Amino acid sequence: LLYSHKDKRVSAICMDSPFADFRRLAKEMCLNVIRIPNFLLETAINIVSRTVKKKNNFDIDTLKPIEAAKVTETPAIFVHAKSDELIPIQHTIDIGEEYIGERSIKTCEGGHNSARPRVVLDEIGRFFAKHLVPGYIDERETNIFEDVEQDSNDNNKEKNDKGFEAL
Repeated sequence: LLYSHKDKRVSAICMDSPFADFRRLAKEMCLNVIRIPNFLLETAINIVSRTVKKKNNFDIDTLKPIEAAKVTETPAIFVHAKSDELIPIQHTIDIGEEYIGERSIKTCEGGHNSARPRVVLDEIGRFFAKHLVPGYIDERETNIFEDVEQDSNDNNKEKNDKGFEAL
């Protein structure tokens, strides 16, 4: 999400349990473990931020997917487990509300590291097929066989090796 609006080669995105803003997530995670005054928490996060920037030349405050959502048009599917103990579902909801591109938000049972149910994986597969496979038709939306009439004269139809008729 952070880079897809800059790289037009990215045709579709799947985000599983995304965080909206790293600093916000860090605060929420700390407050879930200990009760600490906000000014002390902010000071601690600023120290960590400066240390990371100094040692790794990376600014953790640039990790704001919610800002990228405001300029990203790449089709996206968001997935979030209802009992995610690491990243609150509100992060996904907030990103989804800001997302300007085509988007779908799916929730499922489980926690952050739970295996995703088959139905969710199938939905993700259909999403990618729709956006990455030229000519893909979702059989749930369109039944391509419903308009085909039975022809009693099968002599003028070719059949492939699996017995399907060439139309």
